[in-house]
Amino acid sequence: MKEGRTKRGIVFILSLMVFLLTFLICWQIKTVKVNSEDVLKLQREDELRDEVLKWKQMYENVSENLNVTEATLQEYRDNAIQGDKTSELLKKELEQVNAISGITDIKGEGITITLKDAEILDPNFLAEDQIVHDTDILKIVNELRASGAEAISINEQRVINTTAIRCVGPTILVNDVKIGAPFVIKAIGNSDTLYSGMNLTGGIVYTLKKYNIQVDIKQSEEVEIPKYEGALTLKYAKGSDGE
Repeated sequence: MKEGRTKRGIVFILSLMVFLLTFLICWQIKTVKVNSEDVLKLQREDELRDEVLKWKQMYENVSENLNVTEATLQEYRDNAIQGDKTSELLKKELEQVNAISGITDIKGEGITITLKDAEILDPNFLAEDQIVHDTDILKIVNELRASGAEAISINEQRVINTTAIRCVGPTILVNDVKIGAPFVIKAIGNSDTLYSGMNLTGGIVYTLKKYNIQVDIKQSEEVEIPKYEGALTLKYAKGSDGE
């Protein structure tokens, strides 16, 4: 009887020890699992943090490159606009130079002067005073220039700085081309100013009319003057450097 109780006691103790051992093993496993999950969670957070930092750095690099590219594009735009303005100014200056030098056709507001010898000679004046001379045309050209003419032609011969106007028998030589009456002089400029300059009392037109020379002046919104057809080379003039 006593021996049976002893065996049951031993069994109980062993069972209790097994239970406790099992409990401790389970608790340990759970603790390890929790710790492992925490470690994995921390590792994942670190990885995500690194990934975020990497993408942030990439964004900053792209943003910086984008800013640089935009600044470069803006510089190109500014240079293009400036280049267009410069080109336009150069184009206008070139057009003005060409117009002044006479190497291009030109048209614009101006006047047309037609000169003819006297139809009926007045015995009170010399016959030679009643016909158009080279000096008369030259005086008209000078008066037109003084009144602001930008371009002048005589019978479609463009007048430039080197143009010679002189008599050759019954004709007049302009740019080495012989022309005869009627003499048609065209001038481009402010038509009112040019017209007034030609009708000054005591001026060249006033004098020509006095000697019965026929003078007709018309204002026009569009006068066409052809380009100079001769050579523009200088025979004797040289640059200041001797070339």
